[in-house]
Amino acid sequence: MPYVKKNLGPTSYVNLGSDLGLETGDKVRVASNGDLPDPLFVDTDYYVIRSSGTKLAFAASEADALNGAKIEISGGSGAMTVTPREILHVTDKHALRDGDVVHVSSSGALPAPLSAETDYHCYVMSNKRIKLSSTLNGPVIQMTTPGTGGLAVKRKGTRRYRLNGDFESNLKPREVIENMLTCCAGDLIPSGGAWYIQPSVWEPPTIELTEDDLRGAIKISPRTTRRDLFNAVKGKYISPDNDHQPADYPVIRNAAYEARDNGKVIYKDFDQNFTDCPCQGQRVAKIILEKGAQQVTANLPCKLRAMRVTPGKNVMLTLPRYGWDKKYFFVEKRTLVTEKGQNGVPVLGVDLVLRETAPEIYDWNSGEETIVDPAPDSNLPSPFDVPKPGIPSVSEELYRSPGGGLKTRIIFESAVTEWPYPLQYEYAFSINGLSLKTIPGNANPKVTVQDVDSGDIYVSVIARNALGIPSEASDFIGKIYGLTAPPQPLTEVNLQKIGGLAYITWKAITELDVVFGGRVLIRHSPKSKDEALWENSVSIGEPVAGTAGSVALPLRVGTYLLKVEDSGGRRSVETSKVETDGAGLVAYSPLTYVQAHPTWSGDKDGTVLRGDSLRLSSQQLISEVDLISEIESFNTLGGIRENGTYRFAAGIDLATVKPVRLRVEVDVTGYDESDKISKRGFISSWPSIVGGMTGDVECDLWIKTTSDDPNGVSPVWSDWRKEVGSEHNVRAFDFELRLRSGDENTNIAINECIIYAEEVS
Repeated sequence: MPYVKKNLGPTSYVNLGSDLGLETGDKVRVASNGDLPDPLFVDTDYYVIRSSGTKLAFAASEADALNGAKIEISGGSGAMTVTPREILHVTDKHALRDGDVVHVSSSGALPAPLSAETDYHCYVMSNKRIKLSSTLNGPVIQMTTPGTGGLAVKRKGTRRYRLNGDFESNLKPREVIENMLTCCAGDLIPSGGAWYIQPSVWEPPTIELTEDDLRGAIKISPRTTRRDLFNAVKGKYISPDNDHQPADYPVIRNAAYEARDNGKVIYKDFDQNFTDCPCQGQRVAKIILEKGAQQVTANLPCKLRAMRVTPGKNVMLTLPRYGWDKKYFFVEKRTLVTEKGQNGVPVLGVDLVLRETAPEIYDWNSGEETIVDPAPDSNLPSPFDVPKPGIPSVSEELYRSPGGGLKTRIIFESAVTEWPYPLQYEYAFSINGLSLKTIPGNANPKVTVQDVDSGDIYVSVIARNALGIPSEASDFIGKIYGLTAPPQPLTEVNLQKIGGLAYITWKAITELDVVFGGRVLIRHSPKSKDEALWENSVSIGEPVAGTAGSVALPLRVGTYLLKVEDSGGRRSVETSKVETDGAGLVAYSPLTYVQAHPTWSGDKDGTVLRGDSLRLSSQQLISEVDLISEIESFNTLGGIRENGTYRFAAGIDLATVKPVRLRVEVDVTGYDESDKISKRGFISSWPSIVGGMTGDVECDLWIKTTSDDPNGVSPVWSDWRKEVGSEHNVRAFDFELRLRSGDENTNIAINECIIYAEEVS
């Protein structure tokens, strides 16, 4: 790009070695490697008067150049350089337009102060002549060096829309405006005596319409008629590069839309008589194509408040029935209507015609086509792809059959979330590996099956739509307990002290197998609530029916423990506890006592003394065993006895008949005799030196009383009865411990036992 040419001597013109593309009025500067012709100076702006492409004269101003007032030059020596100050002569041909954003490059060096990869705005002077500015409509950049090599310009951006063209004065205004709007794919919408002009620029909507805005049924047109259908756009624009004659802009096509129309290309002719740039022509055509692809039209009869909707603007429409959640629509038409209301009174309303739209319609990226529909007709899922339902939940409950017995029913429940179409749920289940039982389809995802057995259960569920298309199956594997399930523990257990009694209440039990034939067991331990266990406590009072909600028992210091037992003898896993200090309004003090431990010298029937503890004996004698080697444990020959008694060696004689209260303190532990040391691991892991603790044992105190001298002749004794700590007005007592085990491997160890006779202080 250095323009170095010879000065041929005194003359008004200089002859250049090549055409620089300069025109009359272009600004230049001159230099020479010798002397410049008079009166030219360096670093001075001159204006070209073009005689031919290679023959130039100079003027002092642009006006002089245009008027032909050239500077007469003479003399000079050396080679003279002519450098354009503003004009760039590009070697490649682009359909550039004023305001386009361009990048410049060179095969040599760029003219200063231009830089590569920098945005410049161009002014188009002619086919290959441009000027540059750093800002839109800003001052022209003045070149300070000529640069070298060939200059290339690449467009990086263009103005969105440009209106360039002419029209005949005999045309109607509407025709002229509609023709002008082709340059921006705009809409001209008449409404209420006014015209609304909307160019193709996305405007985010601020108004949302919902079902609350409707006054009647809506009409949806999901597809464009065949007459108006197209999937490609072609047409003409006015090309300055073709002497302002009509020329074809590149055809705009979309493979996805063509596939939607069975692969057939359907053209729409869209001429743009006010567009002079092929890039703009393509952009407008792309918008026309995308608008045409949005085919859903909604006719909405609305209430009067829809008057706030303006034709030519966008609104949001939310109608869950159609899968529309703030879906964008373009307002094509708004009409004020009058209808007859109740009692013939006229009612005003607004009818709207809306067409779906999307902000992506107006996107443009270097001519790339949109390959997917930017505004799906609906977010409703495909009816041919039924989603898999959730894993079914399986719950069970007991119910009372008409015959009075208890049975089990199971409840299946599953669902498909976020699915708008009606579904039928089909369940199949099997218990204990038997053949599958199928439950017919039901619209309710919750299904109840009566009278089932307990055991392992397998459940499968599928969802099926109205077309009969099934989903994948969801499975569940679990267990049905039915009547075998242990009951739940008591809740909301409270204790009140009333007249020497412990009045214990709890929340009413609702489990049927407890209400019908079940009961509540109560034990007592002198230990604190944290230390008291079912295994180291004793019964106090008789069990109460499962329908009961309270019980009154003797007031004792320590902890009351309660368990629920169902009609099948299954007990709650957890134990409910309530603690008391035993202090009542009436104070008692010990009068006398009798102690059985540690000698346990009384009569034993089915019980033995092992160490210092009284325990149930085994069911078999050593003499009954053939071989000693067959004996695994001498303590449990034949298993532990189910029952055993211990009769105290001495009772209590008060000397006279007097009122007293009995209070027993007993330290018991139930344990598993089969849990042997030889079968255990490290001693550090043993919970107890004896077997593991168990609560399936009982130790009850039984008494008989007399008001006679117990050592006299023929004293009259009462029958044996279970003692729970009641008050008596007698002279003497006789005592017996009755032990019970619920399993042949379960034993009970009574470590201490003291019975106190207490009188009022």
